Amino acid sequence: AFYGELGAPRVLTEEDNCNGVISATGECGGNSSDVIRSADRTCELEHPRIISVADLHGDIEKTKKVLLAASVIDESEAWIAGESTTLVQTGDMVDRGPNSLEVVQFFRDLSRRASLAGGRVVNLLGNHEIMLLDGSTYFVNKDELKRHGGRRNFWNHFASGSDLGDFLRALPVAAILDRTLFAHAGVEPSLVSSASTIDEINSHAHTGMRKPRIQRNKAESDVLNSNSGPVWTRAYNKNNFRFDDHTVSCRALSETLDVLNVDRMVIGHNVQRRLVPQVQCGGRLLLMDVGMSKEMYDADPVALEIRRTDGCQQELRFIGESSVRVVT
Repeated sequence: AFYGELGAPRVLTEEDNCNGVISATGECGGNSSDVIRSADRTCELEHPRIISVADLHGDIEKTKKVLLAASVIDESEAWIAGESTTLVQTGDMVDRGPNSLEVVQFFRDLSRRASLAGGRVVNLLGNHEIMLLDGSTYFVNKDELKRHGGRRNFWNHFASGSDLGDFLRALPVAAILDRTLFAHAGVEPSLVSSASTIDEINSHAHTGMRKPRIQRNKAESDVLNSNSGPVWTRAYNKNNFRFDDHTVSCRALSETLDVLNVDRMVIGHNVQRRLVPQVQCGGRLLLMDVGMSKEMYDADPVALEIRRTDGCQQELRFIGESSVRVVT
């Protein structure tokens, strides 16, 4: 019921397919009946089903495709996931592709429809939303700029006081749902040790986004503009195409997760080398940016599902248009 009609799995290379199963260390293989599970505890899992989608970069077609595949919307764009599903989009809705404005408007509208149905949409800020809101249209698709009458007219749709601009400025940079931490680029331990809680980090983001960049204080700049902040860091960039340092600091990840008392972190921001999601650090880090936008690498759209099962456990799966891969 969660996947709709998936059809036959698409043909993958042996390396990519992993017989449909990915181990907690990111290797192929494992028993398909085994999944990442939360530790047994008095059940504190509030969300029956979480769907997470990473960077979309102005591609409205891929946006709809990935949500159709995950049975979040139907062909008419209606919310069909009921009250059991929370959708988390981890930032970078905008730039590169030709439909940044349409993608943001789509999520703005979808959030309202989900709320009416008892569901929920959580959008997070990415570095590209912040750059756009700070006035930079450098990465906006030239065809989109032309279609909306040039840079100034396009940016007016995101100016302070506009519907879409105020919607974006109010978004958090990180969220914790059922012991899973979501962020665009990742949360480094230095940030949680100084800001203590995700609520405080998001508070700095909210106050900072209401100011010009030059007027932000240190705490706000550390969250929104720092290279070690949650929308910019490359500390968790293994398999990224564009950087030579492919190491992931699992020690830093563990420090962050331990301070926040969560089990795992889910991020985007770093396009993965094989254009499929990766699992690192013993299943505690999931890297979801596959470059699905047509203006990136036109990869197959994929979402992460975290589903609560009987006995207060969680199962994780990667859902594509024609395949489901179990994360073990």
